[in-house]
Amino acid sequence: FAGVQMPTYDYSNPREKARQQSLANLAKVTEPGSEPLIAYAKKWLGTPYQMYGDSEHGIDDYNLVYDLYKKVYGIEVGRTRRDQVGTNPEVPVDLADVQATLRPGDLIGWVVHAGKIPRRVGVYLGNGMYLRVYQVRGVTVDPLPNYTWETYWLVGRRPLAHAPNYERAPMP
Repeated sequence: FAGVQMPTYDYSNPREKARQQSLANLAKVTEPGSEPLIAYAKKWLGTPYQMYGDSEHGIDDYNLVYDLYKKVYGIEVGRTRRDQVGTNPEVPVDLADVQATLRPGDLIGWVVHAGKIPRRVGVYLGNGMYLRVYQVRGVTVDPLPNYTWETYWLVGRRPLAHAPNYERAPMP
């Protein structure tokens, strides 16, 4: 097969690629109040997804969210996605301009229309970026998607309204 170009495959670690991209995304986060979130995120980047996991060996989204609020802000937000999305003060999210309504430290989730069951949760870091756990890539920092799925929509919660030392800056 002289002259035939064989395809090349990238067998590298997808979590390491995601970690590098996440570091680049973190560099874009400059909003006031995001500093402790950035420090927290850097410690977890690349940690693999593990259902019910809560350690550096593997973690899932609701345990990462629980741990973040406990360690960064000293508050508990609930141990399940349902508690996290259902028991914290709501932030009305404008899907046309999500960044205008969310502040660093807001909890975000994707909820199924029927029954409002949360499927995924993460934490908004600022400048359109959020911390999440992705099954293939592990803990990542990604841009908020600018779309919703037919059966899912984005919800926002502000657990920091309960934090004793949280300054309630006016909404933009």
